[in-house]
Amino acid sequence: MHNEKGTISISLPIGWAFKKILLGIKNSSTYIVVALAFIFSFLGWKYFFDRGLILSYNDSMSHLDIARRVVEGLTPGFAQIGSVWLPLPHILMLPFIWNNFLWHTGLAGTIISSLAYIGSGFFIYRLITLITKDKVSGILGALIFLINPNMIYLQSIPMTESLLLFLLIVSTYYIVAWQTKGSYKYLFLGGLFALFSTLTRYDGWMLLLQIFPVIAIISYQRGGFKKAEGNLLLFGMIAFYGVALWLLWNYLIFNDPLYFATGPFSARTQQLVFETEGRLFSKGNLLYSLGIYIYAVIKNTGVAMFVLSAIGAVVYFLKNKLSHQALAVTLLFSAFLFNVAALYFGHSIINIPELPPHTLFNVRYGIMMLPAVAFFVAYLVRNQRFLQFVVLLVLIVQSFFMFKEDLVITVQDGIYGASAQNMNITGRWLSQNAKDGLILIAASSQDSLIFQSTFPMKRFITEGTDRYWKESLKKPSRYAEYIAMHHGDLVYRALSTNEDFLNNYVKVYDSDFTDVFKRNFRTETPLTINDLP
Repeated sequence: MHNEKGTISISLPIGWAFKKILLGIKNSSTYIVVALAFIFSFLGWKYFFDRGLILSYNDSMSHLDIARRVVEGLTPGFAQIGSVWLPLPHILMLPFIWNNFLWHTGLAGTIISSLAYIGSGFFIYRLITLITKDKVSGILGALIFLINPNMIYLQSIPMTESLLLFLLIVSTYYIVAWQTKGSYKYLFLGGLFALFSTLTRYDGWMLLLQIFPVIAIISYQRGGFKKAEGNLLLFGMIAFYGVALWLLWNYLIFNDPLYFATGPFSARTQQLVFETEGRLFSKGNLLYSLGIYIYAVIKNTGVAMFVLSAIGAVVYFLKNKLSHQALAVTLLFSAFLFNVAALYFGHSIINIPELPPHTLFNVRYGIMMLPAVAFFVAYLVRNQRFLQFVVLLVLIVQSFFMFKEDLVITVQDGIYGASAQNMNITGRWLSQNAKDGLILIAASSQDSLIFQSTFPMKRFITEGTDRYWKESLKKPSRYAEYIAMHHGDLVYRALSTNEDFLNNYVKVYDSDFTDVFKRNFRTETPLTINDLP
């Protein structure tokens, strides 16, 4: 395994957090929260695993493949982490991804998502208890998070939302603890977990940017400029390290520190395609951006919990106004700010069936507000046992009907949405017919096909295989026994007029999305444009 020391050093603080969870169980309420989190995590995974839904999202297979390419392939190594998706989720998979069973069942990634889910429930309990001094409110808030059907599904699959939510909650908890208790230990830990969030999803960058002024204002009001300067230096030297590393990584590997944001595989480039097709409705439209993200939040958290949380937020900020505690609590809104801004500036897209263009895409982004919903609902009914019982009943009924009526929007998105281009039939054909030889394919658009073929990574020539890839785009017959392409992907663009390809390959598989070609030197009937996807 490559860079084992680096992997261990990054993994230790996460492991430390879960050790703290286990060592920190000092009373029955924490026992209840952690026990329920473990139970819901396992039952949720089993429910979705038995229904074959763990790998519904194409992105889930891509995350698994990225980690796998680090340890196995034509050119394995840490450079396979790539440039667009942030590295921490894939690094955390490395202790598991080498195993074929854990790779192909998705468990290599599910383990990370599940542990993050359990940790999230624990730290939501800690956060609510710290502020309300009411353990029952803490348990209720944890249950609002843990019982949510969309959260149960996302913690069962190898995606990155569960891990980011854990890091967002922990970072917020430690910043609240710092402003409450004044210990530098909490400021350090807040910075550490903010660092990890910036290496998980770009939502974490907004969290970091929001924490910085919160620390500055609180520190300045308590101790003046010198205090603010010292605290910001302590926090910033830790928290900004992840962003600096990612910029340096992109510069060293791709010769551009902003390659992740402007390169051919970036979200910005993808959104340009949507824009030319007239599908980027949110760009430049603040009202639409706000509306569709709030709608996505409602779809993920449920109408009842969303309405109660909105009331709870009003009550909280009317009571606390802009106190130091309230400033720290606003960190729970960092995901809201990030997603609305990304929609408005055209760097993201969310589609919901009820709104044009009446499709499903990225609705799961609304789950990022679940910690805020859990916190404000629990705060609203703090120390009121009857109301807490009523909210618990409403929560159970809402969650039951979301399951019963197939209203778990993240599952629907994974099955029917734009993220669910199903390649299992093509993957099955490939596994049965392409028994030998290397396969040239663009992983950037067909990683799910690579995954579903069940072939080892060393069978594939992809963007990360250096000279194999570069030479194959010029003379494919040198290495590639098979070529899989779809219209407009990198392989198609390079080979659609390539004489070596046209004269030495024949089409052996035709589908709506991907065609497969087999090497046949000097074929009597060269390929024409009509034979291409």
